[in-house]
This record gives sequence, C-alpha cells and structure tokens, in this order.
Amino acid sequence: MAALADGGYPGRDRELPRWGLLLGYGLVIELVQWPLSYREFSWLDLVANLAGVLLYIGLRAWVGWRLRRPGVPSRSRP
Repeated sequence: MAALADGGYPGRDRELPRWGLLLGYGLVIELVQWPLSYREFSWLDLVANLAGVLLYIGLRAWVGWRLRRPGVPSRSRP
C-alpha cells in the first residue's frame, strides 16, 4: 500500500500526510476489529504497519541513491 500511496500522491511536500494517512488507516482497521468477537485489536499489527512503511521508505531511498550515484556505469546492453 505504501508504493501505491507513493505513486498516487507523489511529491516531497506530501510525505508526512501520506505516511500518516497510511498509519491512520491501519489504526482504524484495528479499532474496527476491537469490538468484534471473532477478531482482536493488536498493537503488533500497528507496529508491523509502521515497519512496513519504514521499510518502503528505506528501500525507496536506497534504490534512488543507487540510481543517482555518479561515476557508476549503467548496465545497458550494447
């Protein structure tokens, strides 16, 4: 979902609202599950959501850094 949100709302000025909305969506899902007898609220799910967003941000930064490195020849075919 992080990649979809990133593609749907590009731009550095939308970074914080984008990730905040994703984490808020995860919180809403957990709050909906809380009163249900066959589901349960889990803080670990919220931690997993946060870890997923942070992992995506890290991978996006790493891939961007790898693509922008000066002096590294590209792997284009001859």
